[in-house]
Amino acid sequence: PSIGVDDHVRGDARQVAAAILSSLPNRTYERLRTEDLAQRIAAHNWTSVIPDHSTCNMIDPQILMLELDNVIPVKRTIVVDGGHFSGFALKYLSVYNPREFLLAAQDYGTLGLGMGMSIGAAFAARTPLTVLVVGDAGFLMALPDFETAVRCELPILIIIVNDEALGSEMHHLTNEGLPSDEARVSTPSFEALAMGMGADSATIRSKVDISKLSGRFDDLSAPFVLDCRVNPEVRGSWVGSSSKPGGTL
Repeated sequence: PSIGVDDHVRGDARQVAAAILSSLPNRTYERLRTEDLAQRIAAHNWTSVIPDHSTCNMIDPQILMLELDNVIPVKRTIVVDGGHFSGFALKYLSVYNPREFLLAAQDYGTLGLGMGMSIGAAFAARTPLTVLVVGDAGFLMALPDFETAVRCELPILIIIVNDEALGSEMHHLTNEGLPSDEARVSTPSFEALAMGMGADSATIRSKVDISKLSGRFDDLSAPFVLDCRVNPEVRGSWVGSSSKPGGTL
């Protein structure tokens, strides 16, 4: 019998879920898109249509994601933490299978959950490499979990999108015409911090820095941290409009 949106179904959660699954047609999701479309997307030169707002010592977060997408091995699980930066990862990083893309902040809408989720994904080992994209604040909140990843020698590439700020708060305060000084937080060298805790690390400020890492992530046997210093003035449309340099993307 058909069930409408106003109908009430009462039952054991496990049994109801099993009954719903058994009533659905069998489907497999091996890829997000057809092979033809995947090849057309791969052949498209995205950097030619995206303005580059990198500076002499900070990279545009859009360019960062596009360049890393080409350097990171294809067989990967991507975990995205919460924050302003997450939109850039969602737009420009790709996965082979939709089951290999996890958005941590959807659960509770908070920062720092991605580290724990990436540890779980690495232990599950659906792919040889787990990639965590996290902000500078989120990473600092999850340092105890990072120690776990190092101690367990998990193959996790940690991309810290470091704008030295609580990015969402900074942009929202600016939208309201309020000072954003309290949302701008100087960060330590995450490269030095990670190395001090026993992980490999590098600092990213340009496309050249990324190109030097080609092949470094092909066979990780422990965490590798990238301290990616990004231009904080580049902002996504998800935080509202701005008249600042770079505008809204």
